[in-house]
Amino acid sequence: MLLLAAALLGTLAGCGGDDASSEKTFSHEDFAISFKYPGTLQQGQVKAVAESAGGEPLAQTALAVDEANAIFLAKYDVNAEVTPENIDAFVPQVDQVVHQLTGSPVSGRTVEVGGLPGVRYDGVGLRTPPQGQSRLVFLFDGSVEYLVNCQSTPEEREEIIRACDRVLTTLSKS
Repeated sequence: MLLLAAALLGTLAGCGGDDASSEKTFSHEDFAISFKYPGTLQQGQVKAVAESAGGEPLAQTALAVDEANAIFLAKYDVNAEVTPENIDAFVPQVDQVVHQLTGSPVSGRTVEVGGLPGVRYDGVGLRTPPQGQSRLVFLFDGSVEYLVNCQSTPEEREEIIRACDRVLTTLSKS
């Protein structure tokens, strides 16, 4: 159910040269969502995951500045239909999963992103990378969960937060 932080990227698609003002559209055959993101981020494959809870993701990818600073995306099947009407009942369960992985008590807040109900956590401290922090957004499309993990270190935090904001404000079901 949760892929957290400390993921390493394999080869990144493309090689620099993207204009910082350019924007790309995320569209991936394994994800029924799309969104806009800055052209400075490169799409890459997740090669290894240091910590996770729950089952293996059905799909995963990343939009990255580098190995420690990226927007990691994962897709999972969940055992129940999550809707705007019952999302509040799932918050304590998601809180517990995030707590287990971070070692810190957390309290998520319900959100709606692109018409999907979700649970959001800001400023979640990570064990790795050093001084790493994530914004975690769990979005539910019936019995499918999408995790958007905007992970950053202090050096790239502003860029990742801006990119994450753009992803979340433009996300829609495709």
